[in-house]
Amino acid sequence: MAAVQAKAELAAMTHSQSKIKRKKGILCVPTKVLANEQAKVAGKHRIRAIAIHEDSLAAAKCMKPPRNLFQEVVQDKWDLIVVSPEMMQETAFTHCLLNKRVISSIGWVFIDEPHLAINWSFQNKLRSRIGDSAVAWAAYTATIAPGAPLQKLKKVLSFTDGHYKSIRMPVDRPEIKYMPEFFRHPHTGMDIPDIGWLIPSKAKAAADIP
Repeated sequence: MAAVQAKAELAAMTHSQSKIKRKKGILCVPTKVLANEQAKVAGKHRIRAIAIHEDSLAAAKCMKPPRNLFQEVVQDKWDLIVVSPEMMQETAFTHCLLNKRVISSIGWVFIDEPHLAINWSFQNKLRSRIGDSAVAWAAYTATIAPGAPLQKLKKVLSFTDGHYKSIRMPVDRPEIKYMPEFFRHPHTGMDIPDIGWLIPSKAKAAADIP
């Protein structure tokens, strides 16, 4: 299973097990492609999911009649809101969270690849806006190093000792086979002019490549 799909499946399971009174979830992902994919997979689980980013907002405005995606969230048309860290800092998103009905319906918040936003403060701002201990928070990444980087990330996420559970899983995938292959150009075969400039024409050994 692809990593992006696995994360979407996890979000879907969390959503299905959340309390009915707090069924809405926020999933923060680093890219538009991931946002679209997460919303797509959630939809397969019959979860009303929407990816909100600058492209989807622009497309919604061009529809006839125009749509306001944030207003649709307020109107309870969506249960899973997939957004980027940048979108979380937008005024429109802030206004959406100021709505009492929206805030009272949020049951969980997931941050995907939080190490990419380690220098941003949106997580703390989001916590202060939601401000409810009944909301479950989670973050998952496979590339954060233990020690100081992990401690810094926990501080950014406001994960205090004794109030969170850390789960570290091995990244080995025994069912995957790694099979190296030589690059072949569709027209010139083993000669690949696209990247040929990287290797000096007089190179005879790997040591000759800068």
